[in-house]
Amino acid sequence: MITEKELELLLAKPAIEAKLQDLKADFLKKEAQLLEISDHDFLALAILVPSLGLALANGTISLMEEQALNKKARRLSKGGYFLKRDPVVFAMKFLIKAYDKWELTFCTFLQEVLESTGHISQYYVDQDAAESPDFEADLAEMGFELMRLPYIVNQLTTAFFFNDSGEVLNERSIPQAEFQKLNDLGPKLGLDKLRYFKLLLATYEVK
Repeated sequence: MITEKELELLLAKPAIEAKLQDLKADFLKKEAQLLEISDHDFLALAILVPSLGLALANGTISLMEEQALNKKARRLSKGGYFLKRDPVVFAMKFLIKAYDKWELTFCTFLQEVLESTGHISQYYVDQDAAESPDFEADLAEMGFELMRLPYIVNQLTTAFFFNDSGEVLNERSIPQAEFQKLNDLGPKLGLDKLRYFKLLLATYEVK
């Protein structure tokens, strides 16, 4: 799970900072003109987009999902904000209202972050392997495949799909609607050609 300090390191890369500035300016202009949010906290908001998509897969966000999202937002916010209103939690409200409109834009940005910092395309499997459904549901193999990826890819993808890094190797079940959304997010984030992502899909029990 990516940390607050690691977000600071990502922002130190000029290419990421410039793309983030463009995305932030566009989003605030069109959806939240009065929202005040730092670059760090807007980057945290972007990282929460896959989690938001999964939470919205059934059309509404449950109380338990909202609490998990808020906890993750506070963990990534600069400074914590435990005793006052968290800017990332507040900004999520604007994004949730217009999620369908912005999902692809934010996911494209996240894919660019994965490529510029983790060179993710170097870890793509060939097309036949990428499309093969024949992956055994093996949590250990999935965990080893995740560890073979660059550290930043590991940290970011864990943050995309899990509330805590301790969940990664646990037995997991997922509703059908969320599983379909997970499949939908893969190509938008540039993860669908990773062997890790295929193994991740295979290790879920679909309810």
